[in-house]
Amino acid sequence: MSEARSVLISGTSSGIGRATALLLDQAGYRVFAGYRREADAESLRAEASDRLTPVRLDVTDSGQIAEAVAEVQDSTDGGRTLAAIVGNAGAPLAGRTADISLDDVRAVFEVNLFGHLGLIQACMPILRRGRGRIVGISSGAANISLPFLAHYCATKVGLNFVLHALRRELRQEGIRVSLIEPGLIDTPIWDRGLRSLDHHEAAVEEHGRVTVADQFFRARRLSAMANVRASPPSSVARVVRKAIEARRPRRRYSVGRLSLLARTVPLSPLWTQDLVTRLILEPPWRSRAASRDLNHR
Repeated sequence: MSEARSVLISGTSSGIGRATALLLDQAGYRVFAGYRREADAESLRAEASDRLTPVRLDVTDSGQIAEAVAEVQDSTDGGRTLAAIVGNAGAPLAGRTADISLDDVRAVFEVNLFGHLGLIQACMPILRRGRGRIVGISSGAANISLPFLAHYCATKVGLNFVLHALRRELRQEGIRVSLIEPGLIDTPIWDRGLRSLDHHEAAVEEHGRVTVADQFFRARRLSAMANVRASPPSSVARVVRKAIEARRPRRRYSVGRLSLLARTVPLSPLWTQDLVTRLILEPPWRSRAASRDLNHR
């Protein structure tokens, strides 16, 4: 690069966001790394060069978004050296769809969908000046409604649709928009998802349903297995860099284990999707055991 280009990234405290911030810093970009906790900012400073600038950025806080964008604008000649914004902030929510409170549902939508949209809208003036790019980190979960993850999946479907519409609307302005759908990635979001699952399992224990306990057991075991077999966050970071630097960036990138398989799910009949999830959550041998347990009560 002939001049130091800049990138604003949300959600850099850990996982994909942190790996992306450090990779782009090493590549010579001036990185504005969004964080919420001061300890995370200090950790980033310790690993990165002086080019990386942590900025306090809770995407659910419009005030923090405005302050972060103002700092980026002042440091990038009004946006003329801004290469891209990368929306990575995300939150998990796991549990039975009918048992999770609407307050919890609204909270995850605020982070995973409305927060991304709010940051994009605030950045549009500086993106237009420098024809910077928009890179959104979604999830392979946007391609299927997974049991225990319905609300999380819904936020990613919404994000996908927003990014697709933006790509079509902004094409004539020269602003490229790319969507990245990671598959299984080894990030702390799995641990936070398991804690969410534990919380919501406790909330439904009073129902005394053996089938519910059995489903939670299966969901927890599958989550643990997925974490062990996951790809490293650096694999997504490399794809983000491609989306920023490619002469003709792709509309959508898939990266990580099972990411390409996830893209084929919408092409299959609903009865097939139902059968697969039923076998995962209600295998015949466990269903029979649960029935026997109920009969002995």
